[in-house]
Amino acid sequence: MGLIFALFGLFLYWTAVAQPAELSTQPAYQEFTAGKKILYQKALAVPGSPFGILLVAVRRTEDVANWSQDPADGIHARLFAYRLADGQIDSQQTELLNQQVGAEKFYDFDHCGGLGSLRPENFAAQDNKLLLTRYYAAGTVRANCSDEIVFFNGKLLLQKQRTVDTGISAMVAQARKELHLKALQLYQQGNLEAALQIWEQLYSYWQYGPHATAGPVEEVLNNLGFVYYKLGNFSKAEELLLECRKNFPEKSIVVLNLADLYRDSGQLTEASKYYRQFLQFPHLSEEEISYAKKQLELLKK
Repeated sequence: MGLIFALFGLFLYWTAVAQPAELSTQPAYQEFTAGKKILYQKALAVPGSPFGILLVAVRRTEDVANWSQDPADGIHARLFAYRLADGQIDSQQTELLNQQVGAEKFYDFDHCGGLGSLRPENFAAQDNKLLLTRYYAAGTVRANCSDEIVFFNGKLLLQKQRTVDTGISAMVAQARKELHLKALQLYQQGNLEAALQIWEQLYSYWQYGPHATAGPVEEVLNNLGFVYYKLGNFSKAEELLLECRKNFPEKSIVVLNLADLYRDSGQLTEASKYYRQFLQFPHLSEEEISYAKKQLELLKK
């Protein structure tokens, strides 16, 4: 057995890298901004390259009914890659960058709700790259996205660094994970009662929420059942382990724990059934297989 975020001000932001006349008359720029209110724009040179990047944001009017409370949903932003030598937009590089950064991925948390969540002050040059740091908070789900634009082998490349869930549920899950680890430590020190108290607290969150599913629920259920087993409360252990088995059927350790529980409580038919069920799981270790088979042999005697 075992344990197991007010709409930011409207402004035009141009740097010395490019002047509006050089880009605003080009078809790609005109197509994007035609009939729309420009909220902000900012141009930066890509360090060590012959390219500049223009960030342009316009007021978005589509799909209003699906907007969240995050202002990014009302903004459509786009990157334009252009050659510094002649100020001409490079269509191929422009399309590739916007596809990679998810400029059109409205409401997609993996892309921080599209490019509208990129504030101009968070579009910056650093060392040999441009940084794009975005923050998207739609309700209780929040995401931070960090991307980099670099110049390599004659091309502009976007490197996605990370997307981090910083929402309430994620913070709750982390706090519960830390409590769970504390309980494990107490158990390993032989303090079963203290570990039991913490796992009971975490189990009550599973039962009564909020954020009921945040945290390592399956480990909590299994380990709580296991501690009750070790303390000799077989009926409570069975109740918790069966609940864990029902909600997390892919957890092989729970089945093995049930088998051992039934063996030690004298329910040998049930024990045999669960040892056989355990052996049907894939990716078991040789030690686990050997243990279960040995128990089955002993139950035959």
